[in-house]
Amino acid sequence: MKFDLEKKPESARDKKSYIRGYFDAEGGMPKSQNHFLYLQFSQKDQDDLTEVKEMLDVLGYKCGKMHNPSRRVDKNYWRFFVSRNSHARYMEEIGSWHPRKAKQIKLRMKI
Repeated sequence: MKFDLEKKPESARDKKSYIRGYFDAEGGMPKSQNHFLYLQFSQKDQDDLTEVKEMLDVLGYKCGKMHNPSRRVDKNYWRFFVSRNSHARYMEEIGSWHPRKAKQIKLRMKI
């Protein structure tokens, strides 16, 4: 999922829509509501993932540091997490259209 450098989302609404689609394709969260909640983005293209992290930063969402979880396994695999203090806002304002992720978010929002 590469950015078209001439068509980057500019408005907050467009950025949130782009982030939602990126999360649906390249993001992760627990499959069960019984597990500790995390919202992660992962990708082999560090530059592309950096663009998403920067969009979240500009929109005021707190995120952890981008890192490689295991250089031994794959030196070109990157991820970052949305910080816990931004989870509720992220789920409410951005969310997901992925069937499983959207269901989990709805369940989490009721808690």
